[in-house]
Parts: sequence; C-alpha cells; structure tokens
Amino acid sequence: MGHRLTPKRVEEIEHKYLEEISWNLSNEQGKLLQLLKTKDEITDDWIAKFRGIDDKRKSGEMARGAERVISILFPNTWRPNSTPIGSDFMFETFDAMIHVDIKTARPINKSDHKHSVNIGQNQTSYYSEDRKSYGNLPTVYTIKRGEEKISKLCITFALLIVYDDQQIVKVFLISIPNGKLYKIYREGVIGGGKSKGKSIRFKYKDQKFKKLPNTPPRFKLIYSR
Repeated sequence: MGHRLTPKRVEEIEHKYLEEISWNLSNEQGKLLQLLKTKDEITDDWIAKFRGIDDKRKSGEMARGAERVISILFPNTWRPNSTPIGSDFMFETFDAMIHVDIKTARPINKSDHKHSVNIGQNQTSYYSEDRKSYGNLPTVYTIKRGEEKISKLCITFALLIVYDDQQIVKVFLISIPNGKLYKIYREGVIGGGKSKGKSIRFKYKDQKFKKLPNTPPRFKLIYSR
C-alpha cells in the first residue's frame, strides 16, 4: 500500500475513520455517557482519595477510568493489537492500523480543550523538524503473516474528554495527521508539548483535511452538555 499513498488518499482514509468512529460514538452517545458516569454510582468509595491528589494525576486517573469503559464502543470487527508502542487503543481493520488515545482536560485549561491537544511520541507518526520531535509510530505498518507481507496506513486519533468537578462537559474526536502529510501541514499545525522533545501539541481547532473536497474539519464534537 505504501507506495500508492498520495496525500489525498491518506486524508481520504483518515476522514473515513473519523466519520466512522464519530458516528459510532454519537449513535451510542447515551451509552457512552452512561458508561462514563458509572463512576458516580460508587462516588463515596473514591472521591475523598481523588480530591487528595494533584491535578496532573487527577487528569490521568480520569483518562484511565474512561479507557476501561470506552473500548466496548468500537466495532467488534476491528482486531485489537498488543504492541507496546502505541495509544490506549489500537485496532487493525482491512485497510488501516488505528490508534485512539484518551485525553482529559478541565475547562480552566483552555489550551487543552479550546484549540490544541497534547500528543506523545507513542501516539503519532507526525514529527517536527524545527522542534526535533519525532513520533514513534510508523506512517505505514508492515504486517507479516506467514510468507505474506501486508502494508496498512497508520491512523491516529485523540478522544478528548473535558470534565468539570468530575462531570462530563464535552467530548471531541480529533484526527492527527499521518507523518506522510508533513509537507502539506508543516509546522503550522503543531506547538510545543508538555514534555520537550517527547510530545507535541496538535492545533486541531482550525485544521481541515486540505486535500479533500470542501476541506472538512479534522475534529468532531461528539457531545456537549
């Protein structure tokens, strides 16, 4: 597949899965919110300990809780992959290897939920020549099954959950450009990440699929309270 992947074809596949995943999550929005709220049924058993940790750990714990329940909302025809280098979720489909990483943010941190999202090296194939930050994911995976070798595009997403006082405020699905698109997007779509040289910020708010008709946006608002 790799040698036939024009920038337009890469964006077509990215956009297809943005639509498919967002449709699944939106169609199951009631179930999504119900699953994310299951923690409220046992609040008395965890809230005191939760309030005793710092904000950075709170964000991590909220993301970890979301990971446990969101996995059941992805299509059961997608094959999970156990690679140690990747996002929270990784699936194989007939034409792609898909990564989805759970991100959490609070309304007080406007940079996280208004226009950009932090992306670690294991969550992207994109890179920054200026910042000397390179994603650990390949742009295309080579899958070996017996004597056969199959190439599949690496697709990456961030599922951003904005919460306030443990309540869900918004949910975004964000498509991160594949590294093959660097010459199209360059440095303008990224900024410095939380860990210098080990992460980047993808400025999703105004980003579009530049090679597709009508240049659709690179994110979907799944839920807003």
